[in-house]
Order: sequence, then C-alpha cells, then structure tokens
Amino acid sequence: MALDIGIVSVTYLERPSGRAHDFAMKLAQDAVWDGYMRGVGNSWGVFTKDEVIEQLDEFSSEQGLSIQEQAEVTEWVESLPWGSDSIDLHFSW
Repeated sequence: MALDIGIVSVTYLERPSGRAHDFAMKLAQDAVWDGYMRGVGNSWGVFTKDEVIEQLDEFSSEQGLSIQEQAEVTEWVESLPWGSDSIDLHFSW
C-alpha cells in the first residue's frame, strides 16, 4: 500500500475587522465542531462558497446586521482566495 505524505502550508490573510471579524469567529467556531482539525484556539475546516453565503444570511438575521454591515461582511467573504468553489480555512485565536 502506498503512503503519500505532504506538507501543509498556511498563508495568513489580513485579519477581518468589525462585523466581518464576528462572522469569521462564527466560522471558526463552526469549524471546531464540523471541521477536521481542532485544538485550543485553533480550528481548520473546508467551506464551500455557497455554504459561507448561506451562513452569512443566517448570521445577518440572527445578529440584526444592517445592510451596510452585511455588505462589509460580504466584501470580506468575496475577498477570500477562492481557488474553486471551496476553501480550506485555518483559524487561530
């Protein structure tokens, strides 16, 4: 049986601010439960763009985000380096 071993590299992105930061923390917390790596202050999960947009809609409703706040968070989501329709995100806090 073949065994492939690779090195994973993390490229840190600019930290989001404001409500985008709050939304990113929600994604991080979701990754703790649904992701494939977790630790104290760390999580790592795979997200599809559609999933993130859906979570943003739920977050906006739950948090009562204004149209401007929702637009700011959407701008952050769109700025993520989506290679395809999904992205692996590592969170550290």
